[in-house]
Amino acid sequence: KEWGMPDCLKYVAVIESAMLPNALSTARAYGMWQFIPSTGRHYGLRSGAGMDERANFEKATDAALTYLWDNCQLFKKLGAKNCWPLAMASYNAGEAAVEKAVRQQKMADFYNLWLPAEETRQYIYRAIVAKLVMSDPKSFGLSLKDSDMYQWPDIKEMTITLSKPKSLVDIAISLGVPVPEFLLLNPQYSIARSGKKGNRTYTVLPKGTYKFRVPVREE
Repeated sequence: KEWGMPDCLKYVAVIESAMLPNALSTARAYGMWQFIPSTGRHYGLRSGAGMDERANFEKATDAALTYLWDNCQLFKKLGAKNCWPLAMASYNAGEAAVEKAVRQQKMADFYNLWLPAEETRQYIYRAIVAKLVMSDPKSFGLSLKDSDMYQWPDIKEMTITLSKPKSLVDIAISLGVPVPEFLLLNPQYSIARSGKKGNRTYTVLPKGTYKFRVPVREE
């Protein structure tokens, strides 16, 4: 709404990952918005030292909306009156593939454009179905109670400066947050990494300044 973009674009995250922050595809697309490494880097999502911002809800959402916006502007220049379906198709297939089809067929309307990949041809319709079902579940025989919904806890953001390297486990302990809850609130961090001979060891963050989400506890 703030960016003046269609509300239905949020369903891209639903069909990409079922909104799971640590979803990983065979193509190495990662996070709720399923960025591949190169596109993630292009849109400012950093990774390293047990941290991957493709799983950061706020940063990945900003990156995804920027990517969709950029695609929309590209197809506007090619004559599209409604650029958003083409922008969404490009999110799936890459803007180069969709732009090539638009130029070859001289057609800047997604619904009258033939795209080689069946997955991309179906992509917009999957998003439409997700919108219809999730907007009015009763019409599809789904009865949901408030207790069925996930209740996101009250959280606050804490900034910590490490004067020396420290493991994520020790950081979680120092913040008074159980490790599973810490990872739920900060999915961009991975608690373990591969060590020598394939052993798993706790991730150690180098010295520096970091921001972490923690639950607000009742006093």
